[in-house]
Amino acid sequence: MIRSAGAGLQAVAIAFAAAWPCLVQAADAAKPAQDPSSGVVLNQTVTVGGQDFFRHFSSAWRDSPLSERVIVIVREQPSARLGNLVWIEFSQKKVFQANLPPSRENIKRMGNDAASVVQEAVVNAEVEQATLVDIDLAKEEI
Repeated sequence: MIRSAGAGLQAVAIAFAAAWPCLVQAADAAKPAQDPSSGVVLNQTVTVGGQDFFRHFSSAWRDSPLSERVIVIVREQPSARLGNLVWIEFSQKKVFQANLPPSRENIKRMGNDAASVVQEAVVNAEVEQATLVDIDLAKEEI
């Protein structure tokens, strides 16, 4: 009796293993097609302060649920006279811009603040995209 129950379980396990690739393909087909580059944060900073800003911004940005859907670029323009200027671009628009402070202590707070500003800008852009309906314009022409 124990052998027959074990044989039945073994037959179920073999049938499940045979059907597993079909189940995985069906689950993958049900997912919407996603841009493979979504969720990327590009680093185009050159100074130590810029690298610190990028590190703090990206760690705060990764905690956001929006971070997996959009691409953001962190850029920096160093200047000895004016200080280091950093800005963040989303969808080819500047959504955050600031001068880095001379002390590296305030950069963490600035990176966290930048993540919340960018998140708000992304939400506003998505709301605008969803509510704007113009039959004369295609989605790319906004």
